[in-house]
Amino acid sequence: MARARPLVRAVFAELHRIRPAGIDYATIRLEDGVSFLHVATAGSGAMLGDLDAFRAFQAGVPERAEAQPEFAAATLIGDYRALSARLPVTAS
Repeated sequence: MARARPLVRAVFAELHRIRPAGIDYATIRLEDGVSFLHVATAGSGAMLGDLDAFRAFQAGVPERAEAQPEFAAATLIGDYRALSARLPVTAS
């Protein structure tokens, strides 16, 4: 995970710099400190692939990951400020 952190930060730096419309994306590190979850709305994944930083992040996944990423569609059932909240971002 430590090798992935700078790459993930670079993705968000590029997103904040260019502010593309139509991308809704979050990365959440799980409590094991190694695994993380990427959450993107429909259509965002294809647009993320256009970002240089995201392509750089994806390029090294086979070497960094203990298991290959799994993709799953989900349906939001409800949200009480969780998705719109401004969560603290840590630089760990």
